[in-house]
This record gives sequence, structure tokens and C-alpha cells, in this order.
Amino acid sequence: MKNILPEKYFPVAYAIGLGVLLVGVLFPDLSLYSAFYLMLIPLLAALIVAVRAFGNKDRALGWAASLALLGVTLVFVLSFYLPKK
Repeated sequence: MKNILPEKYFPVAYAIGLGVLLVGVLFPDLSLYSAFYLMLIPLLAALIVAVRAFGNKDRALGWAASLALLGVTLVFVLSFYLPKK
């Protein structure tokens, strides 16, 4: 198994995510920040995987992570073209 991301990162990010989600539920004014955090963590993980995979000469994993980042970027950019209600 490829060791790209250390195993300790997921439980820490998950625990922080639960706390941030709870804050967003209890204080609706902060829900935008909790949603931002919950979207940012997978993006950072994909970026780290892409960089480290290309550094380890694992092109298949690097391209997969890069395509995931490209897909999220495309969805984000195209969301600005949706009609406003």
C-alpha cells in the first residue's frame, strides 16, 4: 500500500470537522465558515497527494489526484454561470 498521506491526519481532520460542523449548526451565522472548512480539507488532501505522488514518481496516482482537483475547480467555476434566483 502506498503511504502518501500519514494515517494520523484523517482522524485529526475528522475530529476538527465535527467540531466545526457543530459550531455551524449551533451558530448559523458561522455556517458558511464550517462549510468552507468541510470543502477545503479534501481539496488540500488531493493537492498533497498530487504533489507527493509526482515526487515519488507515481504518475497514475498523481494524475488521478490532479484530475480530481481539476473537476472540483471546473464545478466551482461553472457554478458562477448558473442562473440566480
